[in-house]
Amino acid sequence: MWKDFFYFSKSQRIGILVLMGLILLALAANYTLPWFFPVKEQNGTMFLSEVEKFKKSLVSRDSLLKATRQREYEERYQKYQTFHSFPSYKKNVPYTLFSFDP
Repeated sequence: MWKDFFYFSKSQRIGILVLMGLILLALAANYTLPWFFPVKEQNGTMFLSEVEKFKKSLVSRDSLLKATRQREYEERYQKYQTFHSFPSYKKNVPYTLFSFDP
């Protein structure tokens, strides 16, 4: 009875052995790769200087965008002012109703 649960065919046994071999190879690589490729210690000053440069670039882009939007706003506002100050716009036009049959 227990042989029914623990019986593996030849191809399944080969697959299990290959899988175990790959697992052992991955574990061995995990321990040996740091010896071949040592990790360099960094104190983070290079990273912090890159962060500061990035922040400064963001500020300059934001200020340029803000100046562009301010200029567009002023142009629109000026057009609005000239449109409403035009004298023919303020004429009182009498409205008349007419019959409409859709």
